[in-house]
Amino acid sequence: MVAVNLPDPHVVLRGPALLLITGAPAPDFNMALLEAAPMAETILREFVALVRAADVPALFMLSSTTDTSLRAVARAAGLSEAGSAPLMVLTDLPAVTAGRTDAFAVETVADPTRLAHVADLVAAGFGLDRDWVGRVFAAPSLLNAPGVTYFLASHAGEPYSTVTTTGTQGMVGIWSMATAPEHQRRGAGRAVLQAALDHHLAHGADAFYLVATPAGKPLYDAVGFETVDDLAIWVTNHSAQFAHV
Repeated sequence: MVAVNLPDPHVVLRGPALLLITGAPAPDFNMALLEAAPMAETILREFVALVRAADVPALFMLSSTTDTSLRAVARAAGLSEAGSAPLMVLTDLPAVTAGRTDAFAVETVADPTRLAHVADLVAAGFGLDRDWVGRVFAAPSLLNAPGVTYFLASHAGEPYSTVTTTGTQGMVGIWSMATAPEHQRRGAGRAVLQAALDHHLAHGADAFYLVATPAGKPLYDAVGFETVDDLAIWVTNHSAQFAHV
């Protein structure tokens, strides 16, 4: 996840498990990821307790490699199952430039004014609160954060699509990929994604990863990403990105 620009974000690491609490009033901003690990049930209970103590809703992503007993723990803790999300990777790198289009101008965002367009697109694309997007995922201070890069695709001067990346070499993360609802299915998403991939390939990246939403997966499949795991999604409240099952 992209780092946040809040006074006291709460980050907890327990081996391969991670919890981030930003304080936002929506679970999409407060997230936990748990993989198979010793004491996974204890860690999940601890994470839920920390979320309850912070009095914020949260989203929990459980790897398919975790013990199935975690489902019982999640239910007992009052979490609601909200579907699954594929963890995808791209390693077949020569294919990423296929289908490039010149219809969109893609830039790496370098100033707060352009970053505001990124926040607008992410909020609209995911149905998230615009103020919190600007504080968490598209904070101006992140423009100078090592390893965080924002890409913005525009047509005739109008912002159409955006994607955020973390990392510069090796494995690079793809986050917050969003296209304005009125401009979807026009090639902007593919254009900005390919520009981001090519940018990082030129700087030494050799693989990419992302957690896909249902809306984004067809594009990632087409570009060459492969699913390596299905993350079970559990929430303490409603999630804008994942519907309850």
